[in-house]
Amino acid sequence: MNNIIWTPPTIKQADLWGNIEHIPITRKGQFTLTESPSFDGYYSSSTEDRFGNYMNKKYLPSEYQVEGMEEFPCVQPFTIDLPQDIAGIDERIPDDCSKIGVHGFCKDGILWQKWNNLGRTIKKAKHYYCAFGPQFSVLIDGRRCEAVEAIRMNRVATLAMQSQGIPTIPTVSLTSANFFDIAYDGLPSNSPIAFENMCRLKDPNLSRLYRMGVEQLLERKNPTVLVVVGNRLDFDLDIPVVYYKSRIQRLRDHDYSK
Repeated sequence: MNNIIWTPPTIKQADLWGNIEHIPITRKGQFTLTESPSFDGYYSSSTEDRFGNYMNKKYLPSEYQVEGMEEFPCVQPFTIDLPQDIAGIDERIPDDCSKIGVHGFCKDGILWQKWNNLGRTIKKAKHYYCAFGPQFSVLIDGRRCEAVEAIRMNRVATLAMQSQGIPTIPTVSLTSANFFDIAYDGLPSNSPIAFENMCRLKDPNLSRLYRMGVEQLLERKNPTVLVVVGNRLDFDLDIPVVYYKSRIQRLRDHDYSK
């Protein structure tokens, strides 16, 4: 009797240099290889892809405009009165939050948790008067791919909350001049726009860069009101500016150590 040796089925795949190789089909790990009916080949699907498809179908409108070379989703303007006070998305829901706005000026680790549980985050935000778009960090000396991802997540999360009926204030990350060409794409014109100012800039070059970022925002998007969370700006503007105290400032007001 002949011994039969089982061999796994393989697919034909080209590597980066165009060489053809036969890859065994496997279902182990996070990635699975799936045959695509649209063309003669195979594609890879991952958990992140499934999450993106789920979020696009459930939380994003079927059609929305994009802007810029990176095609960031365009968020809607904020058209109601500003909130009387603000609270963090990672804080306990106050007893009376009818005039409180929930903001996402938190650590990136916290925002990643909220991003991966977007449905729960939207459900919590519905308790408040309004919401702020979550501001993922765009580092001054960071890589461009990191800046693109942070800005994309900000616009997608903002648009998702707006599509669920939550009045949401668009937010912007003020960053390096290297990212001025993409930092404001997807933001609405003639609307309140918010950002966090937690820096006391003693370096004149950094202070000048920060002011350039605000001036670029005014020139490109013409906001009706600047909503600043944190420290006051050290320069004057020709438009109204509304300030809210950050969490650190509240702790200092109560003599709590950081």
